[in-house]
Amino acid sequence: MLKLFYNKLMKYKFALQILFDYNDILSAIQFAFENNFPAVEINLNNFYFLSHLEKKEERKKILEFSKEKNIELLFHAPEGISLFLINEEIRRFSLNFYKKIFDYLTEIDAKRMTTHLGSDFTFGISGNKVQTYQVYPQEYEEYFDKVFLELKEYIKKNKNLYFCIENVGGFRYLFILSLLEKYLGGNFALTLDTGHINRLEKEARKREINFFEKHKEFIKACHLHDNDGSWDQHNIIGKGNIDFLYYFRLLKNNDCYFIFEVRPKESAIISYENFIKILKENGEL
Repeated sequence: MLKLFYNKLMKYKFALQILFDYNDILSAIQFAFENNFPAVEINLNNFYFLSHLEKKEERKKILEFSKEKNIELLFHAPEGISLFLINEEIRRFSLNFYKKIFDYLTEIDAKRMTTHLGSDFTFGISGNKVQTYQVYPQEYEEYFDKVFLELKEYIKKNKNLYFCIENVGGFRYLFILSLLEKYLGGNFALTLDTGHINRLEKEARKREINFFEKHKEFIKACHLHDNDGSWDQHNIIGKGNIDFLYYFRLLKNNDCYFIFEVRPKESAIISYENFIKILKENGEL
């Protein structure tokens, strides 16, 4: 019976995310290994991780150590980068920066790269909130059409590394959703974040869930963390009101990593245990 349980469990790709727990990527890999995770997501918002990744000798160490420990590597790109800024030089820098990260991750045989598109600016116009893309809809749509085409063509060089756009910020603008429908496929993919959906109001939540249900085959990473809907708490699973069983059943037949994006690392382990308990209680394991 125990063997059957572990066989079922091994069907799915579980990972934990490491953000501030360590100052080096090798220690994050070691922690995943010691706690029986087959994969780890390295969050490059850590002060030190990106500087390590930028050094060729460090990339070699990361590759060799991950292979030695049999740990698959996933990465979350730095946040704060925005493709919505109107200055072409800044936008070009953001795009090239993502390409550079993609190339680094290719060297170390990473499997996923999660990115944020950034957000547009909101201006007060006679008591109303107006975003720049709403004033210049055609310009923004033409620009992002070119951006997505350029990215999709660039990442074809390594079809084993999925470039995943996460549901946050400008992801939710209707013209972006429309363009994503045009370009999704190959290794141009999606990251579904459960906590981000839970913060949305009723209609926006319904629209986002419908989008993911329609395009579930392109969801290659899922960030699992809990909240009560008031803010993005990244809480331990079970300390909020998210229906994790729904997301598991949506994605269980996908080539998708279930990533416990809960900090610190000990909370991720508790979340994993709570998640497994939910699956067992509902006949999924």
